[in-house]
Amino acid sequence: MSDLWVFLTDSEPAPLQDGGLCLPARLLIEDRASPAAARSWFTAANRLGLALAVAGEPGQAAQLMELSIEISTRLAAADPDSIEFGAESCINRVDLLRRTDQAEAERAYRACYDLVLGRPVPKRYFFGLNIQALDTASGEITKRTLSVIRYRSQLGLLKLYLETGRRASAVEFAREVVSDFPRSVAAGMLHSAEVLAADNPGAPFLQIFNPVNPSTEGDFVILLRTIRHTPLSAAEAIATDIAQFEAAVGRFGHGKIFRNPRTPLLWSVYHASASRQPTQVLASRVERALRECVSCGDYQMYREIEKLARDYVSVPPFAVARHSAPVEDPLSLVGAFTAIGITLADARRAS
Repeated sequence: MSDLWVFLTDSEPAPLQDGGLCLPARLLIEDRASPAAARSWFTAANRLGLALAVAGEPGQAAQLMELSIEISTRLAAADPDSIEFGAESCINRVDLLRRTDQAEAERAYRACYDLVLGRPVPKRYFFGLNIQALDTASGEITKRTLSVIRYRSQLGLLKLYLETGRRASAVEFAREVVSDFPRSVAAGMLHSAEVLAADNPGAPFLQIFNPVNPSTEGDFVILLRTIRHTPLSAAEAIATDIAQFEAAVGRFGHGKIFRNPRTPLLWSVYHASASRQPTQVLASRVERALRECVSCGDYQMYREIEKLARDYVSVPPFAVARHSAPVEDPLSLVGAFTAIGITLADARRAS
């Protein structure tokens, strides 16, 4: 497994340079005459929290996430379905913890993961989230909330292990995930399958994928992860011929809407690197991908491309596209935005 790890599973983009993270909060502030809908406030809170973290204010981000959890818990006292609003903030708070106390973050991710499996868990790792409300919330809400917690906790724990060089722990946990949630992994929660494929392409669980004739996201991801190993006999052409690979991805893309439209570009860069294409071929793929990331303000994907390519080609610093709006200062929004959240909780309690 490479020292630098980049997940290839298609994921929602996190635009960091176009002001989009602050926009929902600012719109709520500008429209304070109208009562804020709960879902709108919590969505804006999570995005503003990320903006604060990106701006170098993790402490402010943590406080906002804890306020979001507190408001969710207050709302859930009257309406248990409100528990879902705090679930994402809870995981975001654990993500922030990963920056300051990795051992505590590991325990918190594990508690979230175990909660989904119905195991006893220490409440302190949920930062005040009323997890008991899951017992009385509607079935649909409980299912959706646990799905968010399951996805984010397994991804967060895998990232923690990989970022800290604990490869054996990552593989061990990946085996656990595919054992606990085989259908979810096969359906798109592919991060654990990626880790297993990078460690051992012959792992039994991976037999459900078809890298020889890829037609699903899982097929493509496993194909890419196995390129660095001994070529897969029948798949050798698609594993070594980047034109054939990109044509197959193009056919697949006609029937799929990617969460991040730039995922196929990431795949092409990884393929060019892993299959040891000539430097000029890799450079052309990198240049195309970086240009698209800058155009869309996708700094997260830009950084992933940089990780893959920096040992082979020169990668310039990220530059905001000229047409992009100025990046807003998230700190300037915190006071007014939190006041809206407190008003929302007080109004629900009064009613």
